[in-house]
Amino acid sequence: MRTTFRYILPLLVFIALIFLLGKGLLTTSLDKSGSSQRVVSEPESLPIFTSTSIPNDNAAEKNKGEYRRSFRLQSLMEPSKVLTQDIFKDKVTLLNVWASWCGPCRAGQETLVALSKHPQSGSIFWAGLNINDTLDEAQRMLQIYGNPYQDVIYDPKGRLAVNLGIRGTPALLILDKKGSIRYRHYGPINISIWEEEILPLIKELQEG
Repeated sequence: MRTTFRYILPLLVFIALIFLLGKGLLTTSLDKSGSSQRVVSEPESLPIFTSTSIPNDNAAEKNKGEYRRSFRLQSLMEPSKVLTQDIFKDKVTLLNVWASWCGPCRAGQETLVALSKHPQSGSIFWAGLNINDTLDEAQRMLQIYGNPYQDVIYDPKGRLAVNLGIRGTPALLILDKKGSIRYRHYGPINISIWEEEILPLIKELQEG
């Protein structure tokens, strides 16, 4: 019996490690300067906004060659309100992915609040995507550190974030008026990133 257990134990440990690694894919915070990726030639289109947690997940259709699927998730700011991909329609959007347990998210919140008051910020829609969090803790963070968002998508299981290809928090995305992702930045942003990378793209997308 002891011999059999000795051979089974490493297998059980391996399975447990695989489970923990999988669960932790979206519980990683990025505390370095981060990395940016501008997507211009082949923007990532609306299909990336999908969620396996919604009842109408099969409501898919072909539209101009794009595979479109919808999401329905709760608003963090108004829990009785349901948000869909329509919140991104016909507007340039800054979408910031964050969580209350993420240290760099808390550290960078003051900068986001300040940037949301920038004169050119009024021309874009500021949205948040809160992931793998509790409603109370997420709301408390906004109360303590400030709220730069016009609305926040509450994604407690992180499934929408997975479909967005998010690999850590904080992550900032810029979406064009069609809902396509044109820019990604991982890690906190600063004034240099804002002025040199984000503002020029926002201006370009607003004029396009």
